[in-house]
Order: sequence, then structure tokens, then C-alpha cells
Amino acid sequence: MRRTPRLRGPAGWLVAPLAVLTMLLTPVLAEAAPAPVHADPPPTTATAHGANGGPLGAGTNYRTAGCNSLTAAEQNSAEPYARCFALGRADADGKLVVQPNVPPATALTPTDLQQAYDLPDGGAGMTVAIVDAYGYATAESDLATFREYYGLPACTAASGCFRKVDQRGGTDFPAEDTGWSIETALDLDAVSSVCPKCNLLLVEGDTPNLGDLGEAVDTAVQLGAQAVSNSYGIAPEVPQETQYDAYYDHPGVAITASTGDTGNLAGWPATSSHVTAVGGTKLVKDTGNARGWAESAWTDGGSGCSPYEPRPDFQQGIETNCPDNRAVADIAADADPSTGIAVYNTHLSGWAQYGGTSLSAPLVAGMYALAGAATPNTYPASYPYRDAHAAQDLNDVTAGVNGSCGNVLCQAGTGWDGPTGLGTPHGVAALTQGEHGTISGTVTDDGGTALAGATVAATAADGTAYHATSDAKGHYDLAVATGSYRATASKYGYGDQTRTDLTVAADTTLTADFTLTKKPTDTVSGTVTDGSGHGWPLYAKITVDGYPNGAVYTNPYTGKYSVELPHGASYRMHVSSAELPDYVAQDRTVDLTGGTAGAASPKTAGALTAGSGQDVALPVDTAQCTAVGYDWATTGRTTGFTGWSGDTPQDGWTVTDAAGTGQTWRFDNPGGWAPPAGDASFADIDSNWFGEGGSQDSSLVSPAVDLSDAANPEIGFDTVYIGFPDQVGTVDLSTDDGATWSTVQTMSGGMGNRIDIPVPQAAGKSKVRVRFHFTASWSRRWELDNVLIGTRTCAPTTGGLVSGVVRDANTGDPLVGATVTSDADPTRFGVTAATPDDPAVPDGYYWLFSSHTGDTGFTVTDARYATRHASAAPVGNAVVHRNFTLGAGHLTVDQASVSATEVLGATATRKVTFGNDGTAPLHVRLAEEDGGFTAMGAPHQDATPGAVTRTVKTATSLAAQPGKAGKTATVDGHRVALRQGATASDGWQQVTDYPTALMDDAVAYHDGKVYVVGGTTGSSSLKSANVYDPATQAWTALADLPEALNGPVAAFVGDTLYVAGGWTGGSQASTHAYAYDPGAGTWARLADMPTGAAMAGVAVLGGRMYVIGGCTTSSCAPSSTSVVSYDPSSDAWTAVPDYPTPVAYGSCGAASAEVVCAGGIDASASAPTARTYSYSPGASGWTRRSDLPTTVWGASAAAANGGVQIVGGIVDGKGVSNQALEYDPQQDRWVALPSANNAQYRGGGACGLYQVGGSAGSFGSTAFVQQLPGYGSCNGDADLAWLGEGSVSFEVPAGGSVTVPVSLDSSTVAQPGDYLGLVDVATDTPYASSPVSVTMHVTPPKRWGKIAGTVTDENGAPLAGATVQVCTMYDRGTGTCGPQSFTLATDGDGHYQLWLNKGFDPLELIAAMAGRQPKMKVARVTAGATTTADFVLPKI
Repeated sequence: MRRTPRLRGPAGWLVAPLAVLTMLLTPVLAEAAPAPVHADPPPTTATAHGANGGPLGAGTNYRTAGCNSLTAAEQNSAEPYARCFALGRADADGKLVVQPNVPPATALTPTDLQQAYDLPDGGAGMTVAIVDAYGYATAESDLATFREYYGLPACTAASGCFRKVDQRGGTDFPAEDTGWSIETALDLDAVSSVCPKCNLLLVEGDTPNLGDLGEAVDTAVQLGAQAVSNSYGIAPEVPQETQYDAYYDHPGVAITASTGDTGNLAGWPATSSHVTAVGGTKLVKDTGNARGWAESAWTDGGSGCSPYEPRPDFQQGIETNCPDNRAVADIAADADPSTGIAVYNTHLSGWAQYGGTSLSAPLVAGMYALAGAATPNTYPASYPYRDAHAAQDLNDVTAGVNGSCGNVLCQAGTGWDGPTGLGTPHGVAALTQGEHGTISGTVTDDGGTALAGATVAATAADGTAYHATSDAKGHYDLAVATGSYRATASKYGYGDQTRTDLTVAADTTLTADFTLTKKPTDTVSGTVTDGSGHGWPLYAKITVDGYPNGAVYTNPYTGKYSVELPHGASYRMHVSSAELPDYVAQDRTVDLTGGTAGAASPKTAGALTAGSGQDVALPVDTAQCTAVGYDWATTGRTTGFTGWSGDTPQDGWTVTDAAGTGQTWRFDNPGGWAPPAGDASFADIDSNWFGEGGSQDSSLVSPAVDLSDAANPEIGFDTVYIGFPDQVGTVDLSTDDGATWSTVQTMSGGMGNRIDIPVPQAAGKSKVRVRFHFTASWSRRWELDNVLIGTRTCAPTTGGLVSGVVRDANTGDPLVGATVTSDADPTRFGVTAATPDDPAVPDGYYWLFSSHTGDTGFTVTDARYATRHASAAPVGNAVVHRNFTLGAGHLTVDQASVSATEVLGATATRKVTFGNDGTAPLHVRLAEEDGGFTAMGAPHQDATPGAVTRTVKTATSLAAQPGKAGKTATVDGHRVALRQGATASDGWQQVTDYPTALMDDAVAYHDGKVYVVGGTTGSSSLKSANVYDPATQAWTALADLPEALNGPVAAFVGDTLYVAGGWTGGSQASTHAYAYDPGAGTWARLADMPTGAAMAGVAVLGGRMYVIGGCTTSSCAPSSTSVVSYDPSSDAWTAVPDYPTPVAYGSCGAASAEVVCAGGIDASASAPTARTYSYSPGASGWTRRSDLPTTVWGASAAAANGGVQIVGGIVDGKGVSNQALEYDPQQDRWVALPSANNAQYRGGGACGLYQVGGSAGSFGSTAFVQQLPGYGSCNGDADLAWLGEGSVSFEVPAGGSVTVPVSLDSSTVAQPGDYLGLVDVATDTPYASSPVSVTMHVTPPKRWGKIAGTVTDENGAPLAGATVQVCTMYDRGTGTCGPQSFTLATDGDGHYQLWLNKGFDPLELIAAMAGRQPKMKVARVTAGATTTADFVLPKI
């Protein structure tokens, strides 16, 4: 049942069973990196880990849950990721056995487990926490199904028994993941089986990386869990695991962890000494013994010796075959999937049988809870080891093996063994501390002052040790087993005190106070400098072994440092550069045992070890010579082949042709290869270029070089050497002017970059020659450049360092990301950075090397700040401290809102003053947004009344074959056409088909027309562009894009269409950007984006186009967090704060003066999201907003009528949807829109509201175009007829102001009510600005009145979406109407209303709805009053 190992690249970490560890030492295996036979199949839903996982191995009866293997992104992550250990029972073909209605008959029941382990009836009031990764929406309902089937008491959130939180303790749940939901269901059901009365706390980590899972453990403890189960791990272990041990260090809480499912291989966090490592057994009924059950070690349960975790105190005296390190397991429980428990999970659509140590860990966690609360300040992992009655309290498992180690680490036996530890619980007595008492007291100094952070260790005669740390008042408590102890109190900087007279009786408290004497200290101080020639002060980091207060940093401008250390000991200091790269760290031993303690430097006190000192000089890495201010200095002869051509050598070099074929070294690169060092001039012999039948035996021979004064000569050259069988390349040396030769280097295939060959035999020789000898026949090639025959040393170059801090001139805040550039040499620049580890140096710190000394100009820049030109005077071999400030305009607005009340037809004017209290001029751009309309006497409605929501049930994927529009699919057992007709006149309307089927197209709306560019047919990218004119209902071809682009973004800024990014057919997303002039019909190339992006989000705000996230490669992974904005006025891209998470296929738009983005997917983790974020230009980051109702990716997006709309996409990972939603920024909420006619994803969307193209599944592109009318007021491009500004673009000088008149004209609207508009305010400053809210209250003229009513069915239920036609000036005699009529639609309550001039009397009202009998009434409007006309429409 062993599995093929999975390896990853050199930068990563490894997952493999111990049985194959010897294979891992074989280099060829690491290169081959075979795919695992148990790799997950492609998930059926948009989740990272599929529900069914993969087989454990050929012919096995296990199947791993999807979370039991890692995605490629998880394997390649810098932070390690854990996998779960859930294994399902499979049939002979390796398929998971799932039963829809009842559990498998082979599964153990809760009663079985309770009987097998002789468990008591208890646990009431105890809380067991389950820590797992990702979301599980149906956790509570699935748990209820399990518990109801087995007759266990209900455990619900309503009763307080069940609680689910995210890793921070809130309800911001992570993305759903079917694989991890299987693990979570197993854990919840396991605890329920052994402790039905326990409360359950589910803590969901955002991801399974160690940081997220560790934070979840901390949260579980903070929320009161007495036991925490962790059914995941990393096996084999990784060195960085110890950095995460603190997450599991919770004295007084039982933390259990699975040992794994790879046999005799230890895994973390089970190997943490703070954790109870739970191994696995096979538990079967056995009537032949008194227990009635038999257990043996499970063949795949984890065990072993940790390479990184130390041996804990409680394993002292235990023979583990692991003398210095932690050994696992501690105890065990049932784990074999063939004897596992039944699990109910919605994603499985039923029941399946699961095991693995993912079962044993929660079983034991539940048993700890049955045992009661742990003793405070003790580690429950130690309890079984210290149980005086272990023979009765534990079932010693003596049969079974999990590997071939040949010792106790993999073979079950009497007493402790690796697979099962000390055994399995028999009752819960072994899971308690037993008889114990308390040692308590206070730790103070000589003056009686409490000492916090002192360690008190109490050690029994058998070596058992207990530890506690004093609190802020110096108090400590140690819960210890009864007996005699030796206790020692210690604290850094103080002498230890030991008590040997401590005897603890059961249930008693023994007081033991300690008084510690402070040790005298010495001040160790000095300077850290460059030690390779410049001698300048260095900003350095100094760590001292045993020093608890963290790293000490030097002053970056002087190199000085100071640290106080207790006298009387030797200390090891480690000194490294904190900023300048390529310096070699140095260690120093500081001996403070001699001399007199005090404040004097140990150097002057004579206390330093001979040869050591507090001044440290750090050398640069001379082997690479890449440190700033250093370069290679050479003697002898260097040849760069510059100006050479053909096959003619120069400068005394010669070329030989021993083959006589004329096929020799050349200097014109006939094969067109890339040069070996970036320089186009180089020597080359290309056997392949000479062709089949060619033969080469040629040497490139140097002239004689005098190395009489060279002490350490070498031959160095840049090269590319591509080998081939029978091809030979050698570097030969002659020290006697060519009379004799010796080979000093034989080239081999794939050698490249710089090669340096020491030739000490040439030292002191006056006639040294070198030849490069090449023989081949139709083989490969050899390139040479920058050949050195002589010496090369790393030497300082002229110049000095400039460093300092850049701050905001207005606020004084440090600026991170500002650039300081030397005007004398623009290649010399520094970028300000944060300095979180050094509190003495503020953020905004920069450094640079200046090759110019004396008065030198510098340019300081940062996005949206005014460029600063200043000077400094760098000094050679020194550091010059130079701070800078950057100015910027800062906008003030004298009022956040304006309003006016006026009679319909009147106009009012208000004034808004924009000031600038900053230090630089600023530019303001104003834009309008429609905030909505509330008819007088009616509820608020969106800007344009939308149609009534009608949802087409397409929650699952509507799969279609590529290119076959109109294909039908089965949804919930019904056949549904992929293209449905318009549902009603007020819903989505079909628009003329696009000229070709397409998806991944970019769509933009301008001046009432719809522009579509690029996309793909599903098999080939498109360069076509077309425009749709609703007036003609026709598409017209535009000039083609300059290149085919699939998945670009497109948007209008002003009257110009801008297009950026997309896929062009290569492996990387494009950085290209273009502009289209509709008037001229031409395209122009723009500045490239900083990084490529496809299927990104796009928004237009403040005259800029924002591009958010996107795919970076053709596979989309990794998704980007990059956000950039394009300014057409400067043809420049500017980076803005990154998006909070990697995202592609997101939905973005501008609303309420912010960029709003929602949904999308992290392609690397296959994790869709429901999160919504907004960004206000100039803000330091993104703000979390209300989540979408479901996860959505690949939806079409638009920004209109003051909100952001999304249509279609993949919803909840279940398939393509036709849902439509709108984000209301004023109320921070999502509301439903009428569902679209066609279920599509990866289609384009734009204001209008239009959706163009897309796919109903896979790459089945369509030509469908659909529109939801009433969304033509584009955000950021809206022109509200009733709202006007005197100026929309203006400059405000520093210290000045501009007053802008704002007009509110009710003559442009038709109905009384409240009109809300927003004046978006965008600036070119780094600060956020808020919109100005404008409200126009319109009252009716005196002669106006209101006609209103409700339309219902025959049962009195309101009819939403009914039509009410109002015919004015109705003539009863002729049945004709006057010149104006109105058509209204009822709202969700069946209500309608209309204000009219009474001069329109009389009115004919006709109410109608499809499938119902229309009704007609005649009514009159009464001035200043409401006339009610209700209708009842019976079915036809």
C-alpha cells in the first residue's frame, strides 16, 4: 500500500514515505520528478481539492480525500503547506464507495468505539475544536445527518453546541473546498462518536499553509477549547517547522495531531513536543478475548524520529531508538480505513467510510475531553507517560508493523513503539495527570521587585520536568505530580537560584519563592565597517547567542552599536549586513569573564578574548564581486573580440585548422546565437552551422602573455558550450611560448556563464599562451568572450554611499516606495523601504551608491508626489546622511453635500469650494454618477427602475460542445436550452448576434454604442473589433487590432477606447496597450503595462483606467495581485496598492468615486472568492466591503447607474449561471437583478447593460448578445441631465482655492421626487478624496396630482411586473388618447404610481399581464391629491 513519492524543485520541500527515502538520495530521481500515481483528477468544481481525491496506490482499497495531496501552487509556496490524512474505503477498482442513504455496513459505529475503548458517559460542558482548512458551508447540516442517524443528541449552532468561525474567530469564512470538507466531516463525526455531549468548535483556516492553520489553533484555544484536533501534517518534515511550534504551545489544553499515513515516516506538527502525537491501529471485533476487540498497528500509520524537534522531557527514560530527538507516536486509536467510521458529506452526495490517522487524532481529542479539563500549565501529551497505572489504563498494542526499519520505530511491541506509542486508551484515566499538587510562588530581585518572564523548572528524581514562567507580578504556578522536586528559577541577566527541599502532596499547594540577584553587566560597543577597501560604516544586524532581546542594529550612518551583556560569560556575536548585499557575515566571541564589570567597553577593560573585538569589518564576497562599489580589476591580457569579423583573428591571436577543411573559429556569429555575455562581439565555432559532412579541428590561440609579476594567475572567460557525442573542447596552457601544452579544462555539455581556471603553474612565467581547442563533426558549438589571461581581483571603485529617509512634506509620514536617483548617473538609485525590525530607523529608509563625489544632483520621485530636485555631497569611502521630503497637493472641500428643493421646472445653483492646503499644485477632475431616484411618496428605487427578478435555475454547469450554440443540457433532471427567449418585456432582451461566436472578449460602452475587441472563438484568438448601434440594431466592423488579443481589458476614457493586456499565443500574458480613435478609425500603440495580465478587472475613475489582477500566464497561474492605473495625458502606468489577494476573472467597475471589485478566482489555488473590495485613489490600500452572496468568477461586469453589475459566471463552483447582481455602494450591499436569458461565463460586459459572447461550458463560445435595458448611465462617464458643474477639470494652486457652481435643473426631469447624484472628485495627489453628494428635491406644481394603485391576482396576491398603460386626455366617445401616453411596470409589491398635470384628465388606465385578463379603468387626477386605481387580473 505504499505510494510513489512526489518530489518538487530545489527551492521547495518534499513529501514522500520513508520506504522511498533511499530513493530520494538518487540524483537522477530528483531530476525526473515522476508524477504521483495518486494525483488528484481535475476537480469537478472550482475548488482546490476535489471530493474524491485519488487512489492511494495500485490495487489498494483506499482512496485519498482531495486534501491528501498538494496542488502545484501549494508545493511551490515559500511557506509550507500541510495536507490532510483522510483515506476513504474504495472498491477493487480504486473507486470510493459511496452510499446515498445509509452508512456502509462495514463502518464502526459510535457504540462500537465507545465499547472498544471503554469510554465513560461524559463530556458535558467540554469543547473540542476541529482545525482544518478552507470552507465547508454544510458542516452543521451534514453533522446533523450523522448524529441523527446514530441516535446521538443534536448539536446545533442554535443550541450553542456547534460553532463555526474563521481563523480569526469571525465569520469571514474561506473559499469552499470539497476535499477539505471531507476531512472536516470526518473530524466532526469522530469526536461526536466518542464524546456525544461535547460541544464542537470548527475553526476554518484560510488555507492549509502553516501560518493559517497555526493561527486557527491559537483562535481555538482563545475561544475556550479544552482539546484541539489537527488531522493534517507535513511528512517528511522541513527545517522551518520549528518556526511554527509556538502555535501549538498551549499548556493546559490537549492538542492532538495525526502522525500521518505514509508508514514509518515522522510528520509535523505531531512531532512537536507540545502535541499528543496520535498513531493508528486496525480495530476489529474479537470474541476470543475479554476485551471483545483486537488491535494491531495499522500498516500505513505514521511513526519515526524527528530530524528537527528535540526529545521532550516526558520521553526521557523511554527507549525510542531516537536518543536526542522527538519520537512519535505517543498513543494511538483506530485509523485503518477498512475499520473506519461512516462519514456523511453533501459533496459526496451520501455516506462513505473513512479512516487514516485523520480519524485517530479527533478520536483521542474527544477522549481527552471525556477525561475533563487538563491541569493548568501542564502538557497533556505527558500524561500517558506519567501514568502510574498505565498497564490498566492503556491497551498495549504488540502486533503489526508499518515499515521495514527493523526496530521499535516501525514495529509494534511491548511498551512504547513508534506505530502505536504507549498503546490505545482503556477508559480515560491515562489522559489525566493523576494525583498532583501545585508548586506556587513569586520570583523577585534583591530589592523585592517582581521579575516577569523568569523560568521556574521543577525536576523529579526520574528526570520528569515541569516548567512555568512568571507573570507581570512575578507569580508562577506549577501543577506537578506528587513527589519530591528540585526547582530552579532563572532569568537572563540574573543568577540562578535552586531549591531542593520541595515535596508535593496530592491536592496541596507548596509555596516556593525565589530571589534572583542581577548580574553585573558590561557595555559591548563598537563600529561595523566595510572590510574590503572602502571602509565605510555599515548598517548591520548583530545577534548574540543567548541574548533574549532580539537583534541589535548599528546606526546606518555611523556603523556604531551598543549592547549590554551580563558580566562573567562569553558570548558569540553574529554580524551581517542589514542592507548592502553581498557582504560576508562574521562571527566574534566576546569574553566577559575577566576584568572588572562595568560600563566601560570590554576592549578597554581588557575583557575581550585576544584577537577579537567589538569593531567588526565585514568583507565583500570577492568570489562574485557583485557588492556595490566594487568591480573586477585585472592584470595581464583581456580580449573581448570587439571589432573582429569573419574568420580573421586580431591582436596577436591565431586560428589553426588541423583538419584542413577551412571550418575554424569565427567572429561573426554565423549561427545567429545569443552571445555568452550580452556583448554581440565574441568568438564562436559552430559545428552544426558547418553542416552534415563537416569536420573541425581548430584552435584559437592567444599571443604570449607576460605573467612574470603575477602571483595567482588564472584563465577566465564567458562561455556557452553545447556538447555532443564525439565533440571535444579543451582549454590548454603553455608556459614556454607554445612549445609544450597541457590541458587545464575539458569542456562538457551545458557549461555556460563565467569560467575561471586557476593556473598557478603560470606564475612568474614570461611567455604564457592559451589555446581553445575544438574537434567535432556535425555536432554543436562553443562560444567565447572576455578572455582573461592574468589576474583578477575584486577592488573598490570610486564613490561613496548616500542614505536617509524620505517623508511626506505635508504629514511628515515616511514614504515607502519612493525613488532617489543620482542625476550624474541614473543607474545609481535607491528605493525607500520599510524597516519593521529596527525601531531606531523609521520606514522610508533608502541607500544608494554614488560613483560621483562632491556636489551632486539627486531626483526624488514617488507616485502622485511632486518631483523633488535636490543635491547632496557624497564623500568617497564614507556614508553621507541625506533626508528628503516630497511635496504634494492636498485637497479640501468645503462641504460634503449640497441640496436644493424646487418646484418641477425650476433651477437652483449651489457653490462648492475646492482648496489646497498642501505644498504643491493639484489637478481636480469631476465626474457624475447617478445615485438613484425616489418618486414622491414612493420607496427609493435605483436610478432606472429595473425589471422584476426572474431566476432561471441553472445552478449546475450547462456543458456544451464548442461551436454548437443552442445545444441543450440536463439541469436537475430537466432539459434546458442554452439560449432562452426573453422572459418579459421588462427583463433581458436578445440583441443582434455578434458576427462570430466568441468568449474572453473585451467590451466597452460609449455614446450609446457597444464596442467589442479581441477574444477567442474557443480555439483561436481574434484581432477583430466591431461596434453595435442600437439605432440600427446592427454590428459594424472596425479596424482590426494590431495583434490578436484574447482576454484583454477595454474601456473608454473620454472619447478614446483603450485596450490592454490579454493573451497573444505565448506562455505569458501580454503587457501591450493600444488606443483606438473612433473618429479616425485608427489604432495607436501605447506604453506597455509594467506586467502582463489577461482576464483582469478594469474600471475607469478620475480620467484613469485601472487594471486589476489577472492571469499572468497562459494557464492563468499564478494569478496577479498587481493593480496599475493608466493616465492618458502622460501615456504612463502607475502602480497602486496591490489587490488583497491574487485574483483573475474578477468583476470590477467604478462606483461612488471608488474602484469596486468582486469575485474572481486565485488560479494557483483554484480558489474562487465571494469577497468585495474597494479602492479610493490615493488610499494606502483596499477596503473590504460586503461579500457577494456566492463565489463568482468569470462573470461579465459593468458599472452603471451608480452601482456595479455582474452577470453570469461560475457560481459557488457548481457551474455556469445566468444570475445577475448589483452592488449598491451607498448601502454596501448586493441586490438581485433579473436573471439573464443565457447562462454564460467568460463573456464581455459593459454599461448598457450588455453581455456579449461567452461560453455555456468549457470553450463552447457563443455569439449571443443580451441587454438589460435602463443601465445606460455609465459611472464615471455619466452626464446627468439635471446636474451640472461650472468646471469639471481645473488646477488648484498650493494655498489657493477654486469655487465651482453646481446647478440643479428640475426642468430636465419628468416626475416629482428626490434625485440623488454624486460628483466624483479625483485628484493627482496621493490622498483619497470623497465625492460630493447632490440631492435635488423636486415638488409637483400646484395643478399636479398622483395616480397610483396596486395590481393583484384573483386571490389578492400582488402581481409584480404587470404593465399599466396610462392614456391621457382620453376621449370616451372616440376611444382615442391625447398626444402623450405612459407605460408603467408594477414593482415587487404590485404597486405603480405617476404624477401628472390635471390638464391630462381624463385618464384611461389599462392593466395587463401575460396569461391574465386585462382590465381597464377611467380616472381623473386631482390637484395636490392621490387618485387610487387598483386592478384585479384573473387568469385567462
